[in-house]
Amino acid sequence: MVKTNSKNRRRTHHPAVTLVVIGILIGVLFFVSKMLADNASDVTEESKRDTNTTKVEKTEKTPTENQTTSDNGDNKTPIQNDGDDPNAMESLTGVITMAELSNGMVRIRVNIDQYLASGTCKLDMRSNSGTTFTDSAIIIPSSSTSTCEGFDIPVLSLSSGHWNININLESNNKTGTITGDINI
Repeated sequence: MVKTNSKNRRRTHHPAVTLVVIGILIGVLFFVSKMLADNASDVTEESKRDTNTTKVEKTEKTPTENQTTSDNGDNKTPIQNDGDDPNAMESLTGVITMAELSNGMVRIRVNIDQYLASGTCKLDMRSNSGTTFTDSAIIIPSSSTSTCEGFDIPVLSLSSGHWNININLESNNKTGTITGDINI
């Protein structure tokens, strides 16, 4: 009887198994290279978007034919983007941004559409019962608009009821009126 030693036995590989392993390796390499290429193109597109955004921001900051700038030497009047330039209007305009009761005070705040270096805001309030209240404040310039210094009126100075608010603006030989109302 012939003894065979298991250590001496040679293993043989089937060619089909080798081809399958090589095919899997090629597929994995192809997949990994494709993923790396996709990530690189995403980074490139993102960088292009950032570059385009920067260009748009720079473009928007330069005046166009529809925009005007101040030529009065103080360089405080900003670029006007849409519509008519409020600073070129014949009368002063604005809006009451706050008319409310707070901590025993009637607080009235105003935004003026024009840039004004100085001037006055004259408050004239009339109740439905005929009572009147008047006050005045200075105009305070902002970067592109102005505001009245503000009105803080003790509630005890006013009777309860409905009040009409008129704020008469005067500055640079121009006038205007801003209206509103409040219930006390």
